[in-house]
Amino acid sequence: MEWWIICAIATVFTLGAAGYFARAVERMRLDMTRQQREALHLKAVSTDTRDKHALKARMVKEKGATIKRLSYEIRQMEDRIKKPPKDPLA
Repeated sequence: MEWWIICAIATVFTLGAAGYFARAVERMRLDMTRQQREALHLKAVSTDTRDKHALKARMVKEKGATIKRLSYEIRQMEDRIKKPPKDPLA
């Protein structure tokens, strides 16, 4: 008679453990799916930020080149202004 009780307790324990682990696996799967969505979102944000940074870096580089070119042109104009004009009649 004792083995029936032991068998019934083992069956209840087994069914309880199976239910618990099934729910635990389902929670883990849902959590991992959520984390994967968050990671993909963060990856998209990172890519957008990287693209914006590259665009701004390119703009800064172009502005630097423009400033350098304008500085050179200003120096040339100043040199032309400082030089006295040659007198073709002299």
